Amino acid sequence: MAEKITYDIPNIQQVIKLLANVYSDPRDALTEFLINSLDAGAENIKIIVDKGKIPYRVLIKDDGFGMNDEEMHRTIKNIGNSIKVNPDELRKRKINFEQVIGHMGIGILGYQSFCKKAIFISKPQSSLLGLWKMTLEVNKEDATIEEASFSEENLLLNHKKGTTVVLYEIDYEIMKLFSFLFLKQYLEKNLTGILRRRRDLKIMLSDTRSEITLEPLAFSGIPFSETSVSTESGKEIKLDIYIQPTGANDDIRISTKGKVVVKEIIRLPEFQHSPWIDGIMHGLIEANFLEVAPTRADYLRNNSFKEFINSLIQIEDALNQEIENAKEENDVEKRAGILKKLNSAVSKALIEMSFEGAKVDVSDSQGKPIMGRLDGSPPPIEHTLKPRKEKHFRINTDNKETPIRARSRGGLNLKWDHLGNPNLHSVLREGGLIIINEDADDYSSECLDSNINKEIRYLAKLVAKELSKFNNPLAAADDVMESSISLEIRILKYLNL
Repeated sequence: MAEKITYDIPNIQQVIKLLANVYSDPRDALTEFLINSLDAGAENIKIIVDKGKIPYRVLIKDDGFGMNDEEMHRTIKNIGNSIKVNPDELRKRKINFEQVIGHMGIGILGYQSFCKKAIFISKPQSSLLGLWKMTLEVNKEDATIEEASFSEENLLLNHKKGTTVVLYEIDYEIMKLFSFLFLKQYLEKNLTGILRRRRDLKIMLSDTRSEITLEPLAFSGIPFSETSVSTESGKEIKLDIYIQPTGANDDIRISTKGKVVVKEIIRLPEFQHSPWIDGIMHGLIEANFLEVAPTRADYLRNNSFKEFINSLIQIEDALNQEIENAKEENDVEKRAGILKKLNSAVSKALIEMSFEGAKVDVSDSQGKPIMGRLDGSPPPIEHTLKPRKEKHFRINTDNKETPIRARSRGGLNLKWDHLGNPNLHSVLREGGLIIINEDADDYSSECLDSNINKEIRYLAKLVAKELSKFNNPLAAADDVMESSISLEIRILKYLNL
């Protein structure tokens, strides 16, 4: 006959220590106290980083519903059994169940991961219930609950109701993570969903020198067209994704009820592939139906999580298409800017070298002048071997007298294309058409990174080479090279490079 054995926990303090240290970052543990304030209905929260004297401390003040001695007693006696999962209890406190974030009942222990003592000064909404104080200390199995002194009431943000948590005796090295700037950036990133959802909420951060109000992150780039997607069972996933073709400094975060749980989506094995790992997207994905794991930095791998993964995988084709479109738009803008700079610099360099027809104008692909402005059709930017539309920029060398060498509507043209030869950088075609070969072995390293000056130098060299060929059709190779170097130097001079 099978024997049933009841769990026994002989070393409660060891279990408490393990629960308290589920946070890999002390700032995550600190954030749990902010979540408690929000779940208590606070509309104003103030974080004070006090490094004025040793021992260091951080204070978190709120105007939430507060706790009396019975509430404090219930909290300590029910670690891991939060009332936040009980709608009836929340209704008694006039708290919206849909907005409650915490639910495990262990966040209060998080202080042990970065300080030695946590003191709670709290005043319930009803003044008849008094002012109470609860003290928790590392390596102690019990908590102290007592009436707070009159002077301790001054620690409250609101004298009518609320709670102040004093996190006491913080280690010097950990205090560095709580520096004003680091903490501001961290909190704004990880609470941006909450700050966006609750416009009535005000969270202040202050130290001895500064005080600011936390603001939600402002994402930049091209917004992904889909703002939500539904799972197989009809649960909503909200999407706030932005594409930055030149590279994003941040990643896509996943949040539940406004609080970021997964700080980088690529930490999840299911998203360690393109386009998620390409570093050109950032933003926020919110899934309020996911269950947060005890580590607070991941989700439970249940059916809801599987549906979440499948739903995001289904939008990858649309994401890839919009990323390609964004890259093309970015290339058009970048090349237009480069050509404007080259146009002016080449014109001045040609004049300096006394080339005939030194005046350089811009025309469209049909040879029609554009009054010296580069606002004609942009260069093609397809990075494929598909047939290209005949769109390209044209640098004309028209002169009031005789053009240098009248070819194909009397002008030199500049065009990007895939020529398939990695050893060929550019080629001069009939009519003065200069083709920049995107398949050249060094094109990617010179032109496809974020250093635009590097790309301009590369293009200036090719343009100088081909213009020298065009203007010296009968010259020896050495003379053409000498002319090319001289022209390149002058172009770079007028580009201030």
